[in-house]
Amino acid sequence: MTGRRWQLLQHSAATAGAPLRPGGHHLDAGGPDDVQGRLPAARGQEALDLRGADGKGEGRVMYLVDSNVLIEAKNRYYAFDNAPGFWEWLERAHRAGCVFSIEKVEEELLRGDDELAKWAQGHHSFFRQLDQRTTQYFSRLSEWARSQNFKPAALHEFTAEAADYLLVAFAAAHSCTLVTNKVSVKPP
Repeated sequence: MTGRRWQLLQHSAATAGAPLRPGGHHLDAGGPDDVQGRLPAARGQEALDLRGADGKGEGRVMYLVDSNVLIEAKNRYYAFDNAPGFWEWLERAHRAGCVFSIEKVEEELLRGDDELAKWAQGHHSFFRQLDQRTTQYFSRLSEWARSQNFKPAALHEFTAEAADYLLVAFAAAHSCTLVTNKVSVKPP
């Protein structure tokens, strides 16, 4: 797995429910693949390992958004005053049931004192609650993380109450494509 990247597919139904495929190369945020996104090897493998062989989806492509995607959008190319169309599109995609996040991400955004915090406050429905279906993936995800030879501090950070762990579990439980700007860093 080391050194491989997982590319998000536009339509997971075309790949038997697995929304990731090996290949591609990482492009910096803001590049041509920004909307499509990329997942690092660890995240991609988490989603594949947790989903299982059947890869059952809910019949449509659903994108689960990490906080860093929204923060980057606000800070870089899609500032609220410069690109209101992006935020309008995000709202339409959410109403169509295609784009959303989880409450833990909302909590992270609300800690800020900026336009994004105000946006999150006014779009509570964008952030879904964790459900029983998601919690069923916790033990499998924890086992997977322990099997990866991560340093104890990294393992603790991932499995603590951080949004990353919950995002991966939710994505696996609901056959979502996880959209994040995070990348794996290989030790030297």
